Amino acid sequence: MEHRVSYTIIGAFVIVLGALLVASLLWLAAGGATGQYKDYVIYLKSGAGSLNSNSPVLYHGVPVGRVSSVTLDPRNPTRARVVLSIKADAPIKQDTKAEVDTRGVTGAGYIALNGGSPSSPPLTATADDKLPVIPTQVSSVTSLTTAAQDVAQHIIVIAKRLDTLLSDKNIKSISDSLHNVSVLTGNLAQRSKDLNQAIRNLNDTLRNTRVASKQLPALINKAQQTIRTFNNVAGKIGNAAGGVDKTTTHLRLLAPQAQNLLQQLAQTSNSLNQLLQEIKRQPSSVLFGKPAHLGPGEHSSQNSGG
Repeated sequence: MEHRVSYTIIGAFVIVLGALLVASLLWLAAGGATGQYKDYVIYLKSGAGSLNSNSPVLYHGVPVGRVSSVTLDPRNPTRARVVLSIKADAPIKQDTKAEVDTRGVTGAGYIALNGGSPSSPPLTATADDKLPVIPTQVSSVTSLTTAAQDVAQHIIVIAKRLDTLLSDKNIKSISDSLHNVSVLTGNLAQRSKDLNQAIRNLNDTLRNTRVASKQLPALINKAQQTIRTFNNVAGKIGNAAGGVDKTTTHLRLLAPQAQNLLQQLAQTSNSLNQLLQEIKRQPSSVLFGKPAHLGPGEHSSQNSGG
């Protein structure tokens, strides 16, 4: 009987001790005494999927509470409303920031609190929400994840472009271009002598151009002298033209007198012509004058004398 009583006492002690241990664990999991914790709220547009109702809350790496609930914001369903149960003595300030982070390779999410300068006043509730709202910021893990996604997207785009660039059609075009370049290079090699001669001709032309450019000032001076000489000659021609105009005017005034004189000379010439013709016909008329015209039956004295 004594042994049975001892076993009963030992069994009851083990049961009571186990119950106390379970109760302690449940109390600790519930956050301890209710009066020592204070509720805060954060709003998340991403990262809420890695959280659950017991996810830890760390303040600069120190555990200060846990996540009480994760629900959709009834006022804005594009974000999640996360209620945090944090120790009442934790210095949650107005400049304290919250972000979602993950633990190692397990990917278990937790809330990391940062900031909280000593000069900042404590965070309190506002008229917009019954609980104090801790502002959130994008975590470094989220930034890296977003950057990795952007890089992956860019890699996919580049891969597609490379696939388009290296298509059979483009490869054939590149091959044709390389063949054309090879042919052009061969032609240039065959025409290297002609190219060398053309380069020498170009050098000669440039040399002659330099020589001509040196002689250009002297040619300009000669041209200027020629222009001055031409201007002088033109002036003299102008003066001579003026003299000719004056002479023409005088001749125009003398023209009537000259015409009368020419008419008189013509009449005199006619008279002389008539005289010469008369002398040719009757030379004696120069000595004896012109014979008188005899009437009918009259004879000249010359004929009677004969």
